[in-house]
Amino acid sequence: MKCVTNTSPLSWLGRIGRLGLLPELYDEIYAPTMVFKQLKDHDQTRDFVSNYVTPINLSDKEKRRFNKVARRWHRKLGLDDIAEVEVFIAYQFFLNVDEMLFANKQAEEIFGAYGKVRDIADIPELAEELGKFTRNDSIRFLEELLRLNPPYRTPYVTEKLMRLR
Repeated sequence: MKCVTNTSPLSWLGRIGRLGLLPELYDEIYAPTMVFKQLKDHDQTRDFVSNYVTPINLSDKEKRRFNKVARRWHRKLGLDDIAEVEVFIAYQFFLNVDEMLFANKQAEEIFGAYGKVRDIADIPELAEELGKFTRNDSIRFLEELLRLNPPYRTPYVTEKLMRLR
């Protein structure tokens, strides 16, 4: 399985010490140029990015097309974060990947209509499906998200925990 990621999922997963889980779940992890640069400059994700994240390399002609399409969708969707749009554009038009990885509800609501979006709180489901997590591992993972300061998507994660217990 392959994914294209935004900055936030790796940042949040780094905060709970779970970045190493992603290479167990995904054969390839891609990042658009803007996301790759943000992750490469961040102490918490620098080593992981160097070892596991593939930047999207485009020819000059493809870059111009990518940027044109990204600007168009950025205006159409009215999002503040152009990096989120770049993840979507890479997924929809430039890469052959299975899903987009985000860490926010808005991305799932907007991009879910166009393809597979996985929120980091949904990673335990994939990990269980692939035999990498037990139910108890999934519970611990979600509890780690809630212990962050600030906690990650408290109502959503709490609801998922209640269903798992």
